[in-house]
Amino acid sequence: TLLWPGDIEARVERMLAGKLSPVDAVLAPHHGSRTSSTKGFVRALRPRLVVAQAGKRNRFGFPHPEVVARWRKAGARVLTTAEGAVEVDLKSWRIRRFSPPASERMQAGAMFARWLQRHLPPTIAAISNRGRFVD
Repeated sequence: TLLWPGDIEARVERMLAGKLSPVDAVLAPHHGSRTSSTKGFVRALRPRLVVAQAGKRNRFGFPHPEVVARWRKAGARVLTTAEGAVEVDLKSWRIRRFSPPASERMQAGAMFARWLQRHLPPTIAAISNRGRFVD
């Protein structure tokens, strides 16, 4: 069983904890923020695998170290997409990680910046891309 709870936080987790059965894998709620993955929620789910969606060196520090420790204490393997994509074969539970080379990631970022310049009003484009435009 897989659970993708989205951006829920502690209040919703408490509502769900008594209604959920253990799962095989879960996408960490709210990117693994400190306001999610409560003890009761983690205890109710007891997953083998937790994947936290987070960017490398993200400004929020996701997933939060306390949250990672909580999932690991419950016996889960915790992976984050900051280290690359995660692929799970649900039949064999083979887990594969992969990430494009840095040059490809930089090229993709530059392409997105150019798209912003062409399709958004200048002030919104500057805010969306933190003012960094790449030619």
